[in-house]
Amino acid sequence: MLPARFRRLQVLAGLWLALSALSFLSPDTRAAEPPPELGLGAPGGDACERLGGRVPLPREGGPVMEEGTALSFPAFTFDTPVLDGKETSWLFGARYGITFVVPYHDANLLGDWSCFHPRTTQGMRWVMYFDKGRIELSHVPPEAFWLPIGEKEVEVGGQQIPLSLYRAGWDPDSPLSLWALTAGQLARELLTGQLQVGDNAFIQREPAAIPVAGDPDGGGVTYAVLGRVMGYQPLPAGWPVLQTIDSEGEVSADSNLGAYGVTYLDIGAPTRHTLASVFWDFFQQSGWQAREIIGARFPGFPVPQPITFFQYTLHQVPHRFPWLLLVGWPITEPYWTRAKAAGMEQWVLVQCFERRCLTYTPSNPPGWQVEMGNIGRHYYQWRYGQERPAENWQLPPWWEYQP
Repeated sequence: MLPARFRRLQVLAGLWLALSALSFLSPDTRAAEPPPELGLGAPGGDACERLGGRVPLPREGGPVMEEGTALSFPAFTFDTPVLDGKETSWLFGARYGITFVVPYHDANLLGDWSCFHPRTTQGMRWVMYFDKGRIELSHVPPEAFWLPIGEKEVEVGGQQIPLSLYRAGWDPDSPLSLWALTAGQLARELLTGQLQVGDNAFIQREPAAIPVAGDPDGGGVTYAVLGRVMGYQPLPAGWPVLQTIDSEGEVSADSNLGAYGVTYLDIGAPTRHTLASVFWDFFQQSGWQAREIIGARFPGFPVPQPITFFQYTLHQVPHRFPWLLLVGWPITEPYWTRAKAAGMEQWVLVQCFERRCLTYTPSNPPGWQVEMGNIGRHYYQWRYGQERPAENWQLPPWWEYQP
């Protein structure tokens, strides 16, 4: 028998060969300095112009971009069941923001980009901001997420329209495929002020003085305040969650909150924090996902249109979503805070994880008591110094076409 270290090398070599046969293998993405003209990011067309390129006119054609639907896969998979009445509590939100090009040292802007002659495509990546998070595409061309499967004609307005059909290549059951898209560590950035522009590159800013939960002007604890208690030690597992925190960061306890039955749970997180039992229950619940996703490309004129979502099947699954991908490990303890929601002040339990912050509002209707906070909107405000106008937060693309 081979020595153990040689057996390990043999296993790793076999794994590498297996991964090399898959389209999701990351290409060479050596660190590249982000172009300064890009700033902290811009929509695709603006980014093109900043880099000396030119967006083609409609009559000129140009590449067909697929990054929008590629970045939408998690939202489509996990939130379509909410739209269809099978689930409650949005994971991404009913609306999403436009796709951005942002600086990132350890990525290249892969795939087709509708931009003629930009100065560079190095040191950048595609992202999409949602109400409740951000999805990133760093090391895989968007086109790799769709596999051609044939042609079909559908009747629209009394006319037969030819479509090119594609099968989605993003599978939540496959770790390799799953992590081809990543969810930004927005909560960590907002709490610490460390805006990440590379695997090991950060810009230090002030932490976000934005309320984590409730109305924008509703008081309650902010990300900046929670950042000051990230190092607080956890209380013993099994104890009731009674700790409170106010907008100034004062931590105390209220024994009356024990009536809600929330306890500390130790899951062995490498961040050494416990988490609230209600959030762990939320992570572990079974649910529904949109699977067997088919995309369609319309012929268009003068150039074909990007692939859009066309059909899917809802499946019951043992776990509604991969919590480590979308939420991450806890980086604070859970705290109760007084926050206004719809103008009414009430107790809300908040806890921040690497990627999201979760809230538990006992007064909400069943199914909506645990929610993802609107961290995507908050992060956009903090990063770019402005709130996106409501009209620019568009409906998901799968609402745009009803065959």
